Amino acid sequence: MQRNIAYLSIAFLAGTLAGALAVGGYGQISASTESPGDERLAAADATLSRFNSGKADSEAPDAFGINAEPENLTTSLTNLSNTTVSLEGRLRDMTAGWTRFQDELARLQGRVASLEQRLAAVAEPNAGGDKLERPARPNTQEDRRSTLIKSGLEYDLAADLVWRQDRNELDRLELRDLAIREGWYRSDRYRKEKRRLAKEAPDLRLEVGDEIYDRYLFASGLDNHVSVISVIADSPAEGAGIQPGDIVDTYAGERIFTQAELRSATTDGELGELVPVQLRRPDGSRVQIWLPRGPLGIRMGLTRADPEG
Repeated sequence: MQRNIAYLSIAFLAGTLAGALAVGGYGQISASTESPGDERLAAADATLSRFNSGKADSEAPDAFGINAEPENLTTSLTNLSNTTVSLEGRLRDMTAGWTRFQDELARLQGRVASLEQRLAAVAEPNAGGDKLERPARPNTQEDRRSTLIKSGLEYDLAADLVWRQDRNELDRLELRDLAIREGWYRSDRYRKEKRRLAKEAPDLRLEVGDEIYDRYLFASGLDNHVSVISVIADSPAEGAGIQPGDIVDTYAGERIFTQAELRSATTDGELGELVPVQLRRPDGSRVQIWLPRGPLGIRMGLTRADPEG
């Protein structure tokens, strides 16, 4: 009996020792297979615990590299938001600048095309075989008076108009000279007087009428019509059949001499109302089309065309 008890005790001790060794070995295996991510998670849990207990270390970053203090987190988010707003503002400025560049480029392209058209008109022979040359611009008082008379204005009216033009120009020169001598040049007083003289200057078109004014511009070698350089795709002009090389004689019954006059005419009246537009084709034929009031969708230039042609 005592022998059996001794055997049982020895077996129990052996089993206990084996179990202890097994547990120790498992712990070493677990420790050796623990991943770095588990360490970061444990560190993060520890940081969160310190933060919740009010004992977070303000100088040490947490396991994810972000300072755990709410003040620093708020500052970081605010800085990020400000940076985003700044970048958005710069992007808007760049977009607006690009749009302005495209508009200016289109304007310059239209101007270049207009100059090329004018050069071609001077260089190419006309139907009679002679070169279309611009006459010299009348500069003297006598030349201007004679040109007005040839354009259909009576002698007395032409002489009076030319005299008043010269008188107004001389008044403006004397105003500038006086303002410089007395020290009020570029002052409000000078600008007011200059505007007054500008209003008093004779308006040649208004005084002689559209027909004589048109003939006077042509006889003086000046551009007197708006030409179509090109037509924008899907525009009202394209839909109405306007073509490059067309000349705009009238818009809504008004004679057109400059691009500014045409732009102003398209913005008058009610948007979308149908108005007649008189065109002159490159072959000399004239056509009338109807367009809705508003942007035409053309790139414009200036040209010189015979009013009687």
